[in-house]
Amino acid sequence: MHDQIAIGSRMKAAREALGYTQSDISTLCGSKLRSWQEYEKGGRSPGSQVIAGLVNIGVNANWLLNGAGEMLVKPDHGASETTGPYVATSDDYAYVQKLVDVHVSAGDGATATDGDGIEELAFKRKWLAMEGLSAKNLRVVACRGDSMAPTIPEDSTLLVDISQNNFVREGIYVIRLDGHLFAKRLQRGQGGAILVISDNTMYSPIPVLPGQKDLQIIGKVVWLGHTM
Repeated sequence: MHDQIAIGSRMKAAREALGYTQSDISTLCGSKLRSWQEYEKGGRSPGSQVIAGLVNIGVNANWLLNGAGEMLVKPDHGASETTGPYVATSDDYAYVQKLVDVHVSAGDGATATDGDGIEELAFKRKWLAMEGLSAKNLRVVACRGDSMAPTIPEDSTLLVDISQNNFVREGIYVIRLDGHLFAKRLQRGQGGAILVISDNTMYSPIPVLPGQKDLQIIGKVVWLGHTM
């Protein structure tokens, strides 16, 4: 219990040093907000995904788990050596809109809305560049339901590239179908149809022929975060 409390205290210190809210950092690390709050209080221990998420934004895993070394490290310093802690700055991160009044469904469908509520989440510029992504084309949305499990667990957070709004190849997309928003796998079917597929085999694929249904591709899902 003592170690759990100490780790929670260090998680809070690292979050504050990096300038994140509890909501933002929990999303980046694939954790639910209430779980993160329990971590900081020492009520539970973080799993491997949360620890990996912290390491990805510059937290020293040895310091986090054992209190040894510096709090923050520079993850990719190549052949250069660093002699002190690495303090992340705004130049290291790009900020992506999180549409807080919008959620997509991996279940029965969510009603489409314009989503007036907007927050921002920070993503490493280097990672975005490696993935060929531009922050201006990205949006973050919440996903509910189990029809895309196990690929997308329930209550996941999705990063969507809205510039990829044409169906070119198989992938998971956010779509608007008959006025509802979904996260679904799209696949080419026979006769020019697009198959709307749920990875959960309890749900049957839906073939959509040209002109048959109102299908709009909002964007391609390029990243997801969720609780272990």
